[in-house]
Amino acid sequence: MEEPQVIQNSDTLYKSDIKWIDTIEYQEPNQYEKDMLKGTLSPEELLANEMTDEKQELIKINDIKVKIKVVALNIMGESPIQNTSLFSALKKQTLLDTMNSVYETVYLVDEDKLTEMFNDVCATKVFGENCDYTSYPVYT
Repeated sequence: MEEPQVIQNSDTLYKSDIKWIDTIEYQEPNQYEKDMLKGTLSPEELLANEMTDEKQELIKINDIKVKIKVVALNIMGESPIQNTSLFSALKKQTLLDTMNSVYETVYLVDEDKLTEMFNDVCATKVFGENCDYTSYPVYT
């Protein structure tokens, strides 16, 4: 007689009822957990750091850089979400020149025009009707 095949933990899972936990009572952190938290910032301190003017200014500058890059890639005829680290040196220089041109002719003249151009590129070339955005690569 052949023994039945047993899958690990299958007897425990399928022969008894599963006990569900509705609530978990609060437990004070133990000394090990307290030691791990030494030198870290509290949630309130983290929020305060995120809201500093310097951080907000960096976020604004990064947003402008992304908008200029997307518009420049569109002008060059490339995909707006292209990974530019894969460009050749010549193509990177062309991109930088195009970005400088967009910065000088669009951003310095009218910031809203840059945002309008960026939104237009995103609406038509990235999330347009004929765009299969599920096939876009994800860069990490």
